[in-house]
Amino acid sequence: MTRKSFAAVAVLCWGCSGDEAVTNQPPTGSLLDGSFDAIASDAGADGAADSGTPDVKAPDAAPFDGPEKLSQTGLYLDITSKSLGAGVMPYDVRYALWSDGADKTRYLQLPSGTQIDTQSMDLWVFPIGTKAWKEFRKDGKLIETRYLEKRATGATGWLEVAYVWNDEATEAYAAPAGVQNAKGTNHDVPSQDDCRQCHDGESDVLIGVGAIQLSKETGGGFLSTLKAGGWLSHPPAAEFPVPGDGVVEDALGYLHANCGHCHNNTHFLATKRALRLKLLSTDTTPESTPTYVTTINAKMNHILEGTSLAVVPGDASKSQLYLRMNKRDVESMPPLGTEEVDSIAMTTIFSWIAGL
Repeated sequence: MTRKSFAAVAVLCWGCSGDEAVTNQPPTGSLLDGSFDAIASDAGADGAADSGTPDVKAPDAAPFDGPEKLSQTGLYLDITSKSLGAGVMPYDVRYALWSDGADKTRYLQLPSGTQIDTQSMDLWVFPIGTKAWKEFRKDGKLIETRYLEKRATGATGWLEVAYVWNDEATEAYAAPAGVQNAKGTNHDVPSQDDCRQCHDGESDVLIGVGAIQLSKETGGGFLSTLKAGGWLSHPPAAEFPVPGDGVVEDALGYLHANCGHCHNNTHFLATKRALRLKLLSTDTTPESTPTYVTTINAKMNHILEGTSLAVVPGDASKSQLYLRMNKRDVESMPPLGTEEVDSIAMTTIFSWIAGL
């Protein structure tokens, strides 16, 4: 199996575990209030990966029926000069998703007169008509811009597609089937199905557009911009910190950004795996985070390099979380969207585990 076999690799689900698989099991709670959920008893001691051919695909979506050109999506007033369309807001996130070192630029557009439903600060619901774009540059080349548009409620109500730029950077064209090794790089443009494997695991598809990712350590993040613009139905009093300091804060933030969109309570595989790596706005200490509660001394379903535990305090070499991050094969995590190990993140996670 190759690294590019996205759907097949996703079968692995390294966080899958049955009833007995987690030490310090978190309390049962609702999927909608951001609390921990019970792990389904039918996951079994061997987990989903060992139970034949489980259904690991995201919910089906309608065939592509979106704009054929990026210039038709509303991102640009003029695509040649790259002047932005009316209401398009550039934004950044606190912790970037690792994409093999690609440079990324992000944009958000909300329909005039609407608000994001932020009654649950950890489960934002976006108004119909919301649009988001993310531009990728690799090896100095403008490669693709991914486009998400909410047309109806629910995961299948979103259009999810990538547009590949021409060599002159004057237009980008829809690529519903994706493109491997785009424009002579090792960067793969995802297919619509690839997009859904991650995005449809979020509460309302958008990844990174939330309370923690839009906050900054010292304030003044995009969360404050949305609040000042009246875009939030329940604006918070202030931006949100990440628990801990130094390497602890960095590790929790990295795992939240790179793993939390799958390892959370709302993903369509939530009952098949116990690990929860998404931070909650109510977390106040590292020890209270889902990451600490569901990884430390937590037993996984599979043995990898002689260990069956997710995180062994003080020993990254015996921690599956660290070992799988260092792989790019069928045992690796994340299972898609990257072909290069993030060496800086590996150092961060190693130091975090060593200090536990």
